[in-house]
Amino acid sequence: MVGISLKGKVITITGAAKGIGKAAAIKLAEAGADIAVSDIDFENVKAVAEEIKSFGVRSLAMKCNVSDPKEVNKMVDDTVRGLGKLDIMVNNAGVNYTKFFMLTTLEEFRRMIDINLIGVFNCCQAGLKYMYPKKEGNIINLSSLTGRQGMPLLSGYSATKFGIVGLTQSISREMANFNIRANCVCPGVVRTEMWENTLINMEKEVKFNRDTFWKNQIAQIPLKRPQTCDDIANAILFLASDLSKEITGQSLGINGGQITI
Repeated sequence: MVGISLKGKVITITGAAKGIGKAAAIKLAEAGADIAVSDIDFENVKAVAEEIKSFGVRSLAMKCNVSDPKEVNKMVDDTVRGLGKLDIMVNNAGVNYTKFFMLTTLEEFRRMIDINLIGVFNCCQAGLKYMYPKKEGNIINLSSLTGRQGMPLLSGYSATKFGIVGLTQSISREMANFNIRANCVCPGVVRTEMWENTLINMEKEVKFNRDTFWKNQIAQIPLKRPQTCDDIANAILFLASDLSKEITGQSLGINGGQITI
């Protein structure tokens, strides 16, 4: 029987207070990894850290705004001090504004860039500071279905997620000679709190019924079902494991066949 064990690995996960980040933290802890979870929502991320410990692994909880390089470097430094090293980074933190392009403010666009794209940049640089000297490491960045195909009302979000794909591909090429991998996971339709807020905002913008829109969205998926946080966590687990040791620079779409590029 084939199983995945991450015993002895130390992993950081940003945006881990809920949704995909929380699901990934629990899944990787179940596989035996020690996990440092971070989020701007410190109370909820502390609860996630306590849940992780129930699997018999070590865990740290930290408050971190990924758009601030000082906070990111402190988060990574504290991980290494507290858990001894850093093997794998899962960069998941993100925000979204759902608006018509012409109504999107520069402030909103910049905030998405600061958190979604610069946040990944900050985390990758901070993590590679430890991975590069030991010639070993694994970076998993969360992009999106919209990072492979632009969509209405999501222009800013989509731009940042496309950027994550390009950044990841470039890092993977630079770091391959040092045995460091970098890949993206591109979730499809996952009804997290962010997705729910997106639907609410879209309902306000274009005056439609969000439940009807949701059903229509699912109808466009070849497998005819939405994805779950656990589905995305399974993909992250695979990329974190040695089963994917020959995979780097890729964008793994978990979208039921909705996007095939």
